[in-house]
Amino acid sequence: MGHQHLGTLPGSRKWRQVVQLISGGADVQDIAAATSAAAENQMVDASNDPAVKHAVWLLTQIPAAARKEDFASELRKLDLRISDRPTLIEVAAAMTDAVDRYVGKTGGRTDLGEMAQLSAVESLNAVAGRELPDLFGAAPEKTKAALSGLGTVKQFAVLARDFFSRLSRRQLSYFLSRELSQHVGVNSRFHTIRDHRDFENALDLHCREASRIIKEFSGEWFSKHTYEGGINEAKAGRFAHVAFHKLREELRHRSQMTDMGAEWRRKFRFKIPVRRPDSHQGSKMIASKQNTLVAALRERTNPASLFYVPVTINKGQEEATEFTQRSRSLMFATLGLIVARMFGRYDLSFYENGIVSINLPIAEHVLGARASRTTHPRVFRDCSQLFSLLLSDKFTVHNPYLWKTKSEVVRVLADRQCPDLVAGTLSCTRVREATKRKRHCGVCSQCIDRRFAILAAGMAAHEPADNYAVDLFTGAHDPGFALTMIESYVIRAQKLATMSEQAFVAAYGQVFRALPYLPGSADQNIRRIWDLHRRHGQEVISVVDGGLKNNAGVTQALELPTSSLLAMIVSPVAKQPDYVDPVEAEPTAAAQAAADPRDFTVEPLAFAVDPSTRKSQAGDRIRREHI
Repeated sequence: MGHQHLGTLPGSRKWRQVVQLISGGADVQDIAAATSAAAENQMVDASNDPAVKHAVWLLTQIPAAARKEDFASELRKLDLRISDRPTLIEVAAAMTDAVDRYVGKTGGRTDLGEMAQLSAVESLNAVAGRELPDLFGAAPEKTKAALSGLGTVKQFAVLARDFFSRLSRRQLSYFLSRELSQHVGVNSRFHTIRDHRDFENALDLHCREASRIIKEFSGEWFSKHTYEGGINEAKAGRFAHVAFHKLREELRHRSQMTDMGAEWRRKFRFKIPVRRPDSHQGSKMIASKQNTLVAALRERTNPASLFYVPVTINKGQEEATEFTQRSRSLMFATLGLIVARMFGRYDLSFYENGIVSINLPIAEHVLGARASRTTHPRVFRDCSQLFSLLLSDKFTVHNPYLWKTKSEVVRVLADRQCPDLVAGTLSCTRVREATKRKRHCGVCSQCIDRRFAILAAGMAAHEPADNYAVDLFTGAHDPGFALTMIESYVIRAQKLATMSEQAFVAAYGQVFRALPYLPGSADQNIRRIWDLHRRHGQEVISVVDGGLKNNAGVTQALELPTSSLLAMIVSPVAKQPDYVDPVEAEPTAAAQAAADPRDFTVEPLAFAVDPSTRKSQAGDRIRREHI
């Protein structure tokens, strides 16, 4: 569970030119312009994308709602499911949910729409959050005041600029994140992971500077259309279309994928056999390992307390169209439902760590179904509702380990005096490639997660490094999927370890999708999610730094393959600069508005016609004879 599908750049002439620019050491401006030109077909059709239109429209309407007396009632008119006294985090989560439901009704979900939705909720939260004394737990009155300010012309211009800056950066990274990791290492464009991150920061700054043109344009647009009867979704779509064009031209001045992920967006029809529950065994090796683990557990507890139900469900003879097996959790939940009812129970537990359950992307192009979230809080809520309808009685599916990292889950084994059992478990997604000696490939996301977790938990003695075909630190990672996965994994971990709460919610809008399905307040849960990922990042970085210390000798360094993780790192990762979201380094929207000398006031032009003299008068100053 928790797969992340990585992609590669198309092989067209324009994309080959982008690759040549990267490998040739071209500057950020040239690479950004070439990427924008190569992706032009995907960056122009914003006016017809339902998620883009609705997200931009909500950016204009939520601040307007905050300027009304009954803020909560006005938000509900926008189809935001909100409490009577909403906080900023609650508004952001409700906005995410509203766009999801809107696109679900209208259809046509695209990666462009997903990027726009994430960027919109991140911008609203980041820009308004800068006006609050504390992002989490700020009084609802202060939230209303902060959002109300964004309904003024000058502050909306700041919000729009931030939105299009994030969106343009996300679009460029949607493509570049497939290729940049291939250029890290000795004799490559980026000698170290630090060099790669410096490039990413420069790209952030470049998009930020290019988006200044949007700030000038959006203020005039907002003033004009607010005066002319308000802003609807059609106007919002046209605004986005023109803004995209202006930004693309600005990127071009500063210096083919055709379906934007449609092949990964699917509708499923499940057929699950349940009348003959006799053993789910994907392979003989897995079945053997499961039986061995069950026997070992029975030796350490009352045998009668452990009831093991193996179930056989085999796929057909045809090869699967994808490797992620993202439908497995529904199958497991259905089987669990059947067994639970056999024992008269109305609850089912899935034990999965929270990092995998929420499954934030490790690269910008990992959108939509490319990141499976089979144990996400929403999935369990939906399963609970489905099973309750089937039984005509309340049934609950939940995850007791949601607030644990994988390393903390592994420590549970040690706490229960069962650390030796970890060696008998299997995490790899590539079961068919496993051998008796090297049961894990070492390069898939599950293998990387597993190895980092075991080392962070201090349980390296219970699993030898040669259990992996590719060693985590010193193994050579093949170009393509393997190299991108390990490098992106470590970069993301370093960001998570050093992000402030503000930077976290401004960078990962995906977290707002979990909030409506968690018990407790949105503010409390978003802080718990941030802290969960911060702990995960710190665990990964501590393991990397430990690996550097253990392989610090000159001889060892010279013998490292150039595509190994340690060879791509020169200094300890923890000593790299903390991640700072661009909005944290800028004045607040109110301060920027106060410093903006422009006047966006719309002056109406009134005129009247005198029938007797056949003369028209415009205002108090202009007279002309009617001809």
